Amino acid sequence: MSRIACLRCDRCIYWVADTPATTGHCHRYPPLVYYNTHGQVAAQKVLTVDHRHWCGEWSDDDARFDDLVARCMKRSARAG
Repeated sequence: MSRIACLRCDRCIYWVADTPATTGHCHRYPPLVYYNTHGQVAAQKVLTVDHRHWCGEWSDDDARFDDLVARCMKRSARAG
């Protein structure tokens, strides 16, 4: 299997699958705010991607994710 074939969204630590798992949401970055000028409604959205897509931010490094969770827990403990 080629390296590119492994770099799929469904194998990335930032991807959360929908049901069915052929699409999902990328949580690498915070949600973006979209504003509908016709309905005057603002909404926050995360990027929806196909499970076979990939990008330059792809990561399977669980240590990065674990570090992020640990930092968030420390921050929550200090705030609480």
